[in-house]
Amino acid sequence: MLHGYKVEKVESPQSAGSLLVVDGSVVRIFADSYVTINAEIVADVSLIRDGAAVWNGQCQASAGKVNWVGGADEFHAVLVDAVEQFATECVGQIVGAIERATAT
Repeated sequence: MLHGYKVEKVESPQSAGSLLVVDGSVVRIFADSYVTINAEIVADVSLIRDGAAVWNGQCQASAGKVNWVGGADEFHAVLVDAVEQFATECVGQIVGAIERATAT
């Protein structure tokens, strides 16, 4: 259960009938480490019910820091920070959209 919702895997949004389906794909992952270490993640996300989108959104997050040493540990830390921010931001957007879509 996530925020009081039951989560099930379905084969496709079209096969789910009246279940509210979260569907999406990561459209960009970028990392750079020249003067600064930067990481960015972007995904397009939809809520689908009965084969039609009831909400479309985009989740994105980024992280960065000055590249002092340029080591793998710094690069890894920035990537982890971006992923954690992405998960927090995206889950928050999706839960809000689910709450709006299921409000009656």
